Amino acid sequence: MPDGCILGECPVCGDLIWECEWDITSDEKMVHEKCLLEAEFNKEKTDIVVDLQQRIKKKDEQIQGLLLVIRDIEQGANPKFYRDRVNSIINL
Repeated sequence: MPDGCILGECPVCGDLIWECEWDITSDEKMVHEKCLLEAEFNKEKTDIVVDLQQRIKKKDEQIQGLLLVIRDIEQGANPKFYRDRVNSIINL
């Protein structure tokens, strides 16, 4: 039976965390000792998702820039004048 004070609620399992059964994650969240591994795994997954979202946003910006160049060329602009612009978009 847990003893001591209630310290809070575990963000992993939702149960109360008692004074005798807590640990801290690498991002400084209080969890049960038994939930620590799952919390660290969830943090790693979250970090991966955030990284992928940032990459997708960057690629979307590149695509939008290239679409603007293509539209200008379709409207009769000389493609030779867009070489530097295309290179700068690709190297974002």
